[in-house]
Amino acid sequence: MNTNFTIVAKTAQCIRCGKEFTFGVYAVLNSNGPKICPDCGNTHNQEAQSTQKKKAARSRAVTAEIPNEYLHYIAEKDPYNTLNAIMQQSKWNLYLVGSYQAGKSHCAGYAAYCLLENETIFNAHFIQVPSWLRETGRLMASAPDEAALRIQRATKCDLLILDDIGKEKLTERTGETLFEIFDKRLQQGKRIWVTSNYDGRGLAEKLGYDLGNAIRARMLKHEFKMIQVKGGVELK
Repeated sequence: MNTNFTIVAKTAQCIRCGKEFTFGVYAVLNSNGPKICPDCGNTHNQEAQSTQKKKAARSRAVTAEIPNEYLHYIAEKDPYNTLNAIMQQSKWNLYLVGSYQAGKSHCAGYAAYCLLENETIFNAHFIQVPSWLRETGRLMASAPDEAALRIQRATKCDLLILDDIGKEKLTERTGETLFEIFDKRLQQGKRIWVTSNYDGRGLAEKLGYDLGNAIRARMLKHEFKMIQVKGGVELK
Protein backbone atom coordinates (compact mmCIF):
# COMPACT_ATOMS: atom_id res chain seq x y z
CA MET A 1 0.00 0.00 0.00
CA ASN A 2 1.36 3.40 -1.01
CA THR A 3 1.62 5.73 2.01
CA ASN A 4 3.58 8.54 0.30
CA PHE A 5 1.06 11.37 0.18
CA THR A 6 1.86 14.56 -1.63
CA ILE A 7 1.09 17.82 0.23
CA VAL A 8 -0.06 20.63 -2.02
CA ALA A 9 -0.89 24.25 -1.21
CA LYS A 10 -4.41 25.45 -1.85
CA THR A 11 -6.21 28.72 -1.26
CA ALA A 12 -9.66 29.40 0.07
CA GLN A 13 -11.77 32.36 1.10
CA CYS A 14 -12.59 32.68 4.78
CA ILE A 15 -16.33 32.63 5.35
CA ARG A 16 -15.92 34.93 8.38
CA CYS A 17 -13.55 37.71 7.32
CA GLY A 18 -13.56 37.19 3.53
CA LYS A 19 -9.78 37.09 3.21
CA GLU A 20 -8.01 34.47 1.13
CA PHE A 21 -5.65 32.14 2.95
CA THR A 22 -3.38 29.25 2.04
CA PHE A 23 -3.54 25.80 3.54
CA GLY A 24 -1.92 22.45 2.82
CA VAL A 25 -3.83 19.27 2.00
CA TYR A 26 -2.96 15.72 0.97
CA ALA A 27 -3.57 15.64 -2.77
CA VAL A 28 -4.89 12.06 -2.69
CA LEU A 29 -7.61 13.06 -0.23
CA ASN A 30 -8.98 15.68 -2.64
CA SER A 31 -10.05 17.77 0.40
CA ASN A 32 -12.05 20.95 -0.01
CA GLY A 33 -10.13 22.36 2.91
CA PRO A 34 -11.11 24.50 5.89
CA LYS A 35 -13.80 27.17 5.69
CA ILE A 36 -12.18 29.76 7.98
CA CYS A 37 -8.68 31.16 8.15
CA PRO A 38 -6.34 30.42 11.10
CA ASP A 39 -6.88 33.85 12.68
CA CYS A 40 -10.66 33.51 12.59
CA GLY A 41 -10.30 29.93 13.76
CA ASN A 42 -8.43 31.10 16.86
CA THR A 43 -11.04 33.80 17.46
CA HIS A 44 -13.81 31.24 17.07
CA ASN A 45 -12.17 28.94 19.60
CA GLN A 46 -11.73 31.80 22.08
CA GLU A 47 -15.37 32.83 21.65
CA ALA A 48 -16.50 29.24 22.18
CA GLN A 49 -14.41 28.98 25.34
CA SER A 50 -15.76 32.31 26.60
CA THR A 51 -19.35 31.20 25.96
CA GLN A 52 -18.74 27.93 27.77
CA LYS A 53 -17.15 29.79 30.67
CA LYS A 54 -20.15 32.13 30.95
CA LYS A 55 -22.55 29.17 30.91
CA ALA A 56 -20.57 27.48 33.68
CA ALA A 57 -20.52 30.70 35.73
CA ARG A 58 -24.27 31.17 35.24
CA SER A 59 -24.85 27.60 36.40
CA ARG A 60 -22.70 28.16 39.51
CA ALA A 61 -24.54 31.44 40.18
CA VAL A 62 -27.86 29.60 40.11
CA THR A 63 -26.46 27.00 42.51
CA ALA A 64 -25.23 29.85 44.72
CA GLU A 65 -28.81 31.18 44.79
CA ILE A 66 -27.78 34.61 43.55
CA PRO A 67 -31.06 36.23 42.40
CA ASN A 68 -31.31 36.26 38.62
CA GLU A 69 -31.89 40.02 38.53
CA TYR A 70 -28.46 40.51 40.13
CA LEU A 71 -26.64 38.81 37.24
CA HIS A 72 -26.83 41.91 35.03
CA TYR A 73 -24.89 45.16 35.31
CA ILE A 74 -24.87 48.46 33.43
CA ALA A 75 -21.86 50.62 34.30
CA GLU A 76 -23.60 53.90 33.39
CA LYS A 77 -26.19 53.18 36.07
CA ASP A 78 -23.60 52.81 38.82
CA PRO A 79 -22.50 56.46 39.21
CA TYR A 80 -20.44 55.85 42.34
CA ASN A 81 -18.51 52.86 40.94
CA THR A 82 -19.69 50.62 43.75
CA LEU A 83 -18.99 47.45 41.79
CA ASN A 84 -15.43 48.56 41.13
CA ALA A 85 -14.92 49.24 44.85
CA ILE A 86 -16.09 45.72 45.67
CA MET A 87 -13.96 44.06 43.00
CA GLN A 88 -10.83 45.92 44.14
CA GLN A 89 -11.30 44.53 47.66
CA SER A 90 -12.94 41.23 46.73
CA LYS A 91 -10.30 39.13 48.51
CA TRP A 92 -11.29 40.64 51.86
CA ASN A 93 -14.24 40.30 54.18
CA LEU A 94 -16.57 43.15 53.22
CA TYR A 95 -19.31 45.13 54.91
CA LEU A 96 -21.57 47.00 52.47
CA VAL A 97 -23.69 49.60 54.21
CA GLY A 98 -26.23 51.96 52.72
CA SER A 99 -29.82 53.04 52.72
CA TYR A 100 -32.76 50.98 51.47
CA GLN A 101 -32.56 50.26 47.72
CA ALA A 102 -29.09 51.80 47.42
CA GLY A 103 -27.91 48.79 45.39
CA LYS A 104 -25.90 46.90 48.04
CA SER A 105 -27.39 43.47 47.34
CA HIS A 106 -27.24 43.87 43.57
CA CYS A 107 -23.60 44.95 43.61
CA ALA A 108 -22.60 42.11 45.95
CA GLY A 109 -24.47 39.53 43.90
CA TYR A 110 -23.02 40.67 40.58
CA ALA A 111 -19.49 40.89 42.03
CA ALA A 112 -19.81 37.29 43.24
CA TYR A 113 -20.98 36.28 39.76
CA CYS A 114 -17.87 37.95 38.27
CA LEU A 115 -15.63 35.98 40.63
CA LEU A 116 -17.38 32.76 39.60
CA GLU A 117 -16.94 33.62 35.92
CA ASN A 118 -13.24 34.44 36.41
CA GLU A 119 -12.88 31.21 38.40
CA THR A 120 -11.41 33.19 41.31
CA ILE A 121 -13.87 31.20 43.40
CA PHE A 122 -15.74 28.02 42.50
CA ASN A 123 -18.72 28.16 44.82
CA ALA A 124 -20.62 30.83 46.69
CA HIS A 125 -23.82 31.10 48.68
CA PHE A 126 -26.10 34.13 48.64
CA ILE A 127 -28.28 34.18 51.77
CA GLN A 128 -31.11 36.62 52.27
CA VAL A 129 -30.68 36.55 56.02
CA PRO A 130 -34.20 37.20 57.34
CA SER A 131 -35.96 34.52 55.25
CA TRP A 132 -33.03 32.06 55.47
CA LEU A 133 -32.92 32.21 59.26
CA ARG A 134 -36.69 31.87 59.56
CA GLU A 135 -36.65 28.75 57.38
CA THR A 136 -33.60 27.32 59.12
CA GLY A 137 -35.23 27.90 62.51
CA ARG A 138 -38.35 26.10 61.33
CA LEU A 139 -36.29 23.16 60.05
CA MET A 140 -34.41 22.88 63.34
CA ALA A 141 -37.71 21.85 64.90
CA SER A 142 -39.14 19.74 62.07
CA ALA A 143 -36.14 18.45 60.10
CA PRO A 144 -32.89 18.96 62.06
CA ASP A 145 -30.75 17.04 59.54
CA GLU A 146 -31.87 19.36 56.74
CA ALA A 147 -31.21 22.39 58.92
CA ALA A 148 -27.72 21.07 59.65
CA LEU A 149 -27.01 20.71 55.92
CA ARG A 150 -28.08 24.32 55.32
CA ILE A 151 -25.75 25.53 58.04
CA GLN A 152 -22.91 23.34 56.76
CA ARG A 153 -23.26 24.74 53.26
CA ALA A 154 -23.17 28.31 54.58
CA THR A 155 -20.08 27.47 56.63
CA LYS A 156 -18.04 25.73 53.92
CA CYS A 157 -18.58 27.64 50.64
CA ASP A 158 -15.76 29.80 49.22
CA LEU A 159 -17.74 33.02 49.57
CA LEU A 160 -20.79 33.67 51.74
CA ILE A 161 -22.97 36.73 51.17
CA LEU A 162 -25.17 37.62 54.13
CA ASP A 163 -27.74 39.95 52.63
CA ASP A 164 -29.88 42.35 54.67
CA ILE A 165 -28.49 41.43 58.06
CA GLY A 166 -30.22 43.32 60.85
CA LYS A 167 -33.45 43.73 58.93
CA GLU A 168 -35.52 41.90 61.53
CA LYS A 169 -35.22 40.73 65.12
CA LEU A 170 -33.71 37.29 65.67
CA THR A 171 -34.78 34.60 68.09
CA GLU A 172 -32.20 33.24 70.49
CA ARG A 173 -31.86 30.13 68.35
CA THR A 174 -31.44 31.87 64.99
CA GLY A 175 -29.09 34.38 66.58
CA GLU A 176 -26.87 31.54 67.78
CA THR A 177 -26.96 30.04 64.28
CA LEU A 178 -25.87 33.32 62.70
CA PHE A 179 -23.00 33.68 65.16
CA GLU A 180 -21.93 30.05 64.62
CA ILE A 181 -21.66 30.65 60.86
CA PHE A 182 -19.72 33.90 61.39
CA ASP A 183 -17.34 32.37 63.90
CA LYS A 184 -16.58 29.15 62.02
CA ARG A 185 -15.99 30.86 58.69
CA LEU A 186 -13.69 33.48 60.13
CA GLN A 187 -11.71 30.86 62.04
CA GLN A 188 -11.24 28.98 58.74
CA GLY A 189 -10.21 32.12 56.86
CA LYS A 190 -13.27 32.00 54.59
CA ARG A 191 -14.68 35.21 53.17
CA ILE A 192 -17.92 36.83 54.25
CA TRP A 193 -19.61 39.75 52.52
CA VAL A 194 -22.33 41.46 54.53
CA THR A 195 -24.94 43.93 53.31
CA SER A 196 -26.91 46.00 55.79
CA ASN A 197 -28.79 49.25 56.28
CA TYR A 198 -26.81 49.72 59.52
CA ASP A 199 -23.19 50.54 60.21
CA GLY A 200 -21.25 48.28 62.57
CA ARG A 201 -22.37 50.04 65.76
CA GLY A 202 -25.96 50.29 64.56
CA LEU A 203 -25.98 46.61 63.65
CA ALA A 204 -24.68 45.66 67.10
CA GLU A 205 -27.57 47.59 68.67
CA LYS A 206 -30.08 46.04 66.26
CA LEU A 207 -28.99 42.46 66.98
CA GLY A 208 -29.00 42.89 70.72
CA TYR A 209 -26.19 43.54 73.19
CA ASP A 210 -24.57 40.10 73.43
CA LEU A 211 -24.97 38.84 69.86
CA GLY A 212 -24.50 42.25 68.26
CA ASN A 213 -21.29 43.03 70.11
CA ALA A 214 -19.93 39.51 69.57
CA ILE A 215 -20.42 39.79 65.79
CA ARG A 216 -19.11 43.36 65.71
CA ALA A 217 -16.01 42.24 67.63
CA ARG A 218 -15.41 39.47 65.07
CA MET A 219 -15.72 41.94 62.20
CA LEU A 220 -13.24 44.31 63.81
CA LYS A 221 -10.79 41.51 64.62
CA HIS A 222 -10.88 40.14 61.08
CA GLU A 223 -10.64 43.58 59.49
CA PHE A 224 -13.84 43.74 57.49
CA LYS A 225 -13.54 46.46 54.85
CA MET A 226 -16.51 48.81 54.94
CA ILE A 227 -17.90 50.09 51.64
CA GLN A 228 -20.41 52.91 51.86
CA VAL A 229 -23.00 52.39 49.13
CA LYS A 230 -24.50 55.76 48.33
CA GLY A 231 -28.08 56.19 47.22
CA GLY A 232 -28.84 56.30 43.52
CA VAL A 233 -27.16 53.09 42.41
CA GLU A 234 -29.46 51.69 39.74
CA LEU A 235 -28.27 48.47 38.18
CA LYS A 236 -31.33 46.92 36.57
